[in-house]
Amino acid sequence: MLKPPAQSISIALATYNGAKFIEAQLQSFADQELLPAELVVTDDGSSDDTLEKIRSFGKSAPFPVQIHRNETQLGFRRNFLKAAALCTSEIVAYSDQDDIWHTNKLKRVEQAFESPETLLVHHNARVVDAAGQFIRDLHPAHCFASIVKPMDGSPWVSPFGFATSFRTRLMKFLPLHGLSVDTYHPGEPLAHDQWVTFLASALGCKAYIEEPLVDYRQHGANTFGVPRKAGQSLLERMHLKLEDRSEVFARLEQAASINANIMAQVAASTDLSSLEKMRAQEASERWEALEALYALRTAAYTSPSLLRRADAVSRLTHLGAYGRAATWSFGKKSQARDILLGIMAGPLITKLGARQSDRDPGLQALRPLHA
Repeated sequence: MLKPPAQSISIALATYNGAKFIEAQLQSFADQELLPAELVVTDDGSSDDTLEKIRSFGKSAPFPVQIHRNETQLGFRRNFLKAAALCTSEIVAYSDQDDIWHTNKLKRVEQAFESPETLLVHHNARVVDAAGQFIRDLHPAHCFASIVKPMDGSPWVSPFGFATSFRTRLMKFLPLHGLSVDTYHPGEPLAHDQWVTFLASALGCKAYIEEPLVDYRQHGANTFGVPRKAGQSLLERMHLKLEDRSEVFARLEQAASINANIMAQVAASTDLSSLEKMRAQEASERWEALEALYALRTAAYTSPSLLRRADAVSRLTHLGAYGRAATWSFGKKSQARDILLGIMAGPLITKLGARQSDRDPGLQALRPLHA
């Protein structure tokens, strides 16, 4: 049987004052066993010599290099999405400006896209320091399933952008991006990696490669990074367990409503297959159902009446919101928490949380569903 030709891959590189490490990253692109079809760079107004180094690389690069300098700063979210929208290949691979790709990254990613059902691929990485010294693997062994079917997996968790590649056809929904909301950063739309994960999770499958394919550099100036492992004190653990999350649940309720609306608009698109339309509509309904669950969970903490708080938890239980098998459930530990801290102490916890938030608003940052 003849092996199918490799699917073309574009690299979407968003830059901003990345001169210190950009040359090593660019060289790792040129060293790929499977070369990209193109490198698309969108620069967000660098004041150092990032662009000069990229232009120099482009003169001898074994693939075309397109450079676009933004007239006004877009921020990393829109900058990455702009780069992706300018790509012309079947697959887009996001790239940060300060990592080092392993030579087999694009080859392994392309292989993972063998099934047309696969819309997004992500992989493990080696976390390294500024000098490239190994710190730890990004994900422990067997952290993710190798294949995740549509609407399986956590609705809120998305892979790191630098480790994410996706089918370019997801970019046709970019006009809807401005409607989205980042639950971890209220007031902002979804980040570039969150956005494509949101779409891919509904319309097709996601694939995970256990093998580390990038050295993910941590140098103290990362826009986002990973903390070194450190134990929490007893006081910190107790605060985490007892903190008020009613505001978190209310925001997740709002986000679920917005996501349901976006998916309804995706389902109304005229250039989707009948299968994709069905999946988008089912996703919209799933997000609507999750919105209702978070409304009840918010009520379990904020309703002034103990009976109403108990009724909210009872209805959540009846709806299977604490089930072990349901992918989008809150889990048994959340049920115990909602009984003890919601029904029994909801108003007190909420009042204490409001006081703490006044002293340190940062403590009200949203946490993942399973936290």
